[in-house]
Amino acid sequence: EIIGDDEIKGEFVDSAKSYYETVHYPIVDTTIECLSEADRILKKYVQDFESQVDDAFDSRLDSDKLEALYAEIRRSENLLDDFTHAMDSMTGNLNLGQQIGMKLGLETSMMQIKEEIKILERYLDFEHSHTNVMHDVLSRMYQVKTGVNEIMAGKAFNATTHTYDSSKMQLGWLNHLVPEKKPKKTYNFDDYTKTLEGSYWVLS
Repeated sequence: EIIGDDEIKGEFVDSAKSYYETVHYPIVDTTIECLSEADRILKKYVQDFESQVDDAFDSRLDSDKLEALYAEIRRSENLLDDFTHAMDSMTGNLNLGQQIGMKLGLETSMMQIKEEIKILERYLDFEHSHTNVMHDVLSRMYQVKTGVNEIMAGKAFNATTHTYDSSKMQLGWLNHLVPEKKPKKTYNFDDYTKTLEGSYWVLS
């Protein structure tokens, strides 16, 4: 209320207004922006996972599924080894029915993991394309933390004059509260093959 009241005057009030506008407001605004951005990124991350990797209702973004896949691969590899050994060994006593049953079991296991392998490959591609998606948000929140530590240190307040002076603080973090500007991507159209389809040029 003091900050927004132009009727209240005085050195303390003026210094407090300047201090809060310079230091506190940017921290509050950046924190709100970062939380909103983090929420948007996480929602998009889940949507991208469902569309690019696996849209199954019970899909989980953890290592359990991958570990289960590796276990299944190892089990199938063992079946393959057993089957190959039995077929190649002169002492193998498997009859035709056992051989067929073993082969069908192996084929079923291999078919089951083929789709899982495809999902794993899509997952690895997905992870590669989503590396550091939270980098900017986390970097800005780190600067917010630095700013909060500066505030908590009480460097700006002068106990003798009862005024605030933000120049007593280390304020380098303020310059990093805005989103990092990414360089504009440029395209070399000479690198593409151009094909005229109707009234449009298609690049490939």
